[in-house]
Amino acid sequence: MPQYLVAIDMGPRRARAVVLETTFRSAQLVDAQTIDIDPEADQAELKWRKVRKVLPKQIDSVIVNIGASSASTRLMNFPFEDQRKVEAALDFELENQVPYDLDEIAVASILAHKGGGKSGLLTALTPRDSIAAQIRNMKSADLEPRSMVMTAGTLAELVPAETSGPTAVLSLGETEAHLAVVNDGLRFARTIRAGGATVDRALAKKYKLDPEQAKHAKETEARLLLGDKEQESDEAREISEAVATGLGAVLR
Repeated sequence: MPQYLVAIDMGPRRARAVVLETTFRSAQLVDAQTIDIDPEADQAELKWRKVRKVLPKQIDSVIVNIGASSASTRLMNFPFEDQRKVEAALDFELENQVPYDLDEIAVASILAHKGGGKSGLLTALTPRDSIAAQIRNMKSADLEPRSMVMTAGTLAELVPAETSGPTAVLSLGETEAHLAVVNDGLRFARTIRAGGATVDRALAKKYKLDPEQAKHAKETEARLLLGDKEQESDEAREISEAVATGLGAVLR
């Protein structure tokens, strides 16, 4: 009998959901939905109820992202390879870096590198209260999650297993960008508080446009010029410079 797995990416203005029908031998995509979210009106459990309405009645497992605004990642380096020593030292290192008591945060980590008497741990953390509130709101909409993941880290799944050498995957959203670096496993992940909206603002400032006009111009006319730009028009070069300015925060 098939099982139905739902993966949800909840963003500040949109939720994206996919439904997989899985059996012992296969998994098949059967639906994909984008749901608009009003950040002013759709608070707490209301946004999850909007998502639940477009999903099938039968749901066996739910995987969802943790809100990037309340979570962060850190690459922790240790001068030893023994994983028992690493685990024992992790709490001590985190205690000096995060503005919370350790009892107030949820922590997950994976080994990022090891060798030469050193090891690195990619650590994700978020306040327990925010996770508990998200679970309560989802349960009220009949969407109790089985797994909660960091958006940046999940980008590693897009890199084919046979890929060799360091590979970066960047997901550029409206207000956030998510970055994963993969090299025989996930090596680095981070969410950057900048995205396409910063390009909108750069175009609006340069050409005296309102926000909607700037967004439309970005989506229909703007492009980033690479290589030899001398053959391009002055207008094309100016637009490219404005786009580059808007992407500056992400590049840094």
